[in-house]
Amino acid sequence: RQINHNERIILGTHYANKMINSCTECGLCKEECFLDISMSDVIHETRESMVARGKMPASAHDFALKDMAFSNSSRFSLVRKQPSKEESKDLFYYPLISFSDYVKGLYKGTGQTKYLFYPGCQLPASYPDDIKSIYEYLVGHLSGDVGIYLGCCGAPADWAGQQGLMTENIEAIKKVWAEMERPTFVLACSSCIRIFEKYLPEIAVASLWDIYIEKGLPNKDHIKIPQTLSIHDACGTRENKDLHESVRKIVTKLGYGIEELEYTKDRTKCCGYGGLVYYANREQSNAFVNERIGESENDLLVYCAMCKDLFVSGGKRTYHLLDLIYSKADGEAATRKMPTLSERHHNRSRVKQILLKEIWREEPEETMM
Repeated sequence: RQINHNERIILGTHYANKMINSCTECGLCKEECFLDISMSDVIHETRESMVARGKMPASAHDFALKDMAFSNSSRFSLVRKQPSKEESKDLFYYPLISFSDYVKGLYKGTGQTKYLFYPGCQLPASYPDDIKSIYEYLVGHLSGDVGIYLGCCGAPADWAGQQGLMTENIEAIKKVWAEMERPTFVLACSSCIRIFEKYLPEIAVASLWDIYIEKGLPNKDHIKIPQTLSIHDACGTRENKDLHESVRKIVTKLGYGIEELEYTKDRTKCCGYGGLVYYANREQSNAFVNERIGESENDLLVYCAMCKDLFVSGGKRTYHLLDLIYSKADGEAATRKMPTLSERHHNRSRVKQILLKEIWREEPEETMM
């Protein structure tokens, strides 16, 4: 009733704006409802309608949309095919050609892109030092050339109800896909997976976590001290049973025990970032975080960068799956704090610089800011 009144009012104050912007659009309500009623759909349609009629305050989602614009700008965005044999010929010597899976992958290159690694924007912002390692792993383990595409899938625009901006973003992704001769996209971000399922069903996708299970983990140094973790499934993967199982297989292969949360897999809760609640109603976002992290005394394990960042900001020891796969000796991964908005921009730019210099051996046109 409040949403309906907020929609129809012509003059006066739109009192339900904050409530409408406080939904994470995670879909748990529909899972729990015996009539399959989805308030997420109602909220999403309302946001789109309010934006179209100029009734949605720009301030609610302004930072998130500016962050998306940065990710699709020349500061971060990048499209490249796998380095050619000619460009890589100085690597084709013993022992590299015998022992490096990455160099073997380059040597087998055909020039035709079969896969396109699309890490999204939040993973490079939180894990800038791992993107190159993941790319080299994919080149060395997938049968076919692997290109890379840096950018934002458009999730912020979708959540903000900015359908015009969303359509523009989707068309840009389709254009790259067509120009690269329709490769399979390798996705590492749960929000990207959800967006591709919703808006780009014609594009074949593969989850990075499924590939790790199929091809084998890159890190052979398994943990030395057994530990039990509770897995928080990203709400964008609610209906992806195969992905849930792949994550659990990886955790088990690395030697960790698993204690499931009450709300897990298809009944998982949102971390508090979804729907851009983190920007529109920080108090509500914090409440979601505190509720979730209070459900287990174990350290949490996530596979979404924003889930990791928000839970740690709430004081909960939380590992991202990459913390286990590409473990580092630079401090405690489970307590590493969330990067600020400016640090996220800096990290994305650094990822582009690293890839251009160390993979494609190009000097970036833009300097770091």
